[in-house]
Amino acid sequence: MLDASGQPLAAPKLAVSNIVSLNLYALLNYVFFDEMSSEIPSRYKRLNPSEVSSYTLDHLNGAGTVAIYQDILNIIGYKLKSNPADKIVITGCNSNNGPEKANRDLSRQRAYNVQEYLLRVWGIEPSRLQVQARDLPENPSNINVADGTAENRRVEITSQESRLLDPIFFTDTVRTMNAASIALKADVATDTTVKDWKLEVYQGARRLDAISGTGPVPSPIAWNIGDRTDVYPRTQEPLSYSMTVNDVTGVTDTVRLRGYDVEQLYRKDKRLERFNMIIFGYNESEFTKQHERIIATIRPRITEKSKVTVEGYTDRVGAPDYNLRLSERRAQAVASRLNLPPGSAVGYGSADELFDNDSPEGRLYSRTVIITIETPLE
Repeated sequence: MLDASGQPLAAPKLAVSNIVSLNLYALLNYVFFDEMSSEIPSRYKRLNPSEVSSYTLDHLNGAGTVAIYQDILNIIGYKLKSNPADKIVITGCNSNNGPEKANRDLSRQRAYNVQEYLLRVWGIEPSRLQVQARDLPENPSNINVADGTAENRRVEITSQESRLLDPIFFTDTVRTMNAASIALKADVATDTTVKDWKLEVYQGARRLDAISGTGPVPSPIAWNIGDRTDVYPRTQEPLSYSMTVNDVTGVTDTVRLRGYDVEQLYRKDKRLERFNMIIFGYNESEFTKQHERIIATIRPRITEKSKVTVEGYTDRVGAPDYNLRLSERRAQAVASRLNLPPGSAVGYGSADELFDNDSPEGRLYSRTVIITIETPLE
């Protein structure tokens, strides 16, 4: 077994470290639309009226940033239902480009469709859902590139009540493992030529991973785990391996063997908190009122013993060198607000895409700063 640095592990046991983590997810208050369409795209999760009574935000725990965002209509509906005096403004926009040029009717219909969902499914009173229409958004994305044009085809949901759009918090478990790669020796004896093979890794009845190939079976077979937490063992049961080999004559042979022991470590020596995300506007590093509210939430959680890292990112739009500097400005702006020492902030630009930049929401969520706080516990 090899650790993350590629060095052999002395003890032949998989150790999974589990740390309880508090995670903050900023809400993106936009719904994006296809060109010349007012239909809410299918990627946005929608409910039937009968499902509203059992809906809670807890079911989003562990869903991930983009999956949480794609539930934005129900998050807004839930918060409006929970705060019956609150109101929102639903502003429909268009790209003001090509067939959408000055098409206020399209903008208005986009807003009406969002309003209709909240009325019909969540039962929100019409007086609490004000509809507006305009061409470009008040703060548009770059109108000279296709990505910016797509981002401007949207409905914006705003409110004077900050709680409706405040980030949501979840407690989760951060898991790390002492092995990044496992080399599995395979001795296959056959009188005929191997056609193909497959190695499956199990923990009990749960299949963790599978590796396959054609032709002769390599030895060793590399099980590359890396940071794929979905293949980490979940219990303390030992691993087992199932090796299936097919030869060119059609004969199949399968062998199952016991694998490494597993130890689950539940760490209580530190508190880990991850704040995803402070989202910036296109080509911006300036703070907004929403940013200030998030900073006010984070600041009291930092102690003298806390280790704080601030990472800035951008989307793919723009030159790499410029994006790197922009991400650094974003990270430094946050670090300054938190009164952190020099060296706490780093910018990565668009070199590492946090999310799929082929979607508007993926690009907007990439314009971000992520704050991680590790605090030792007495």
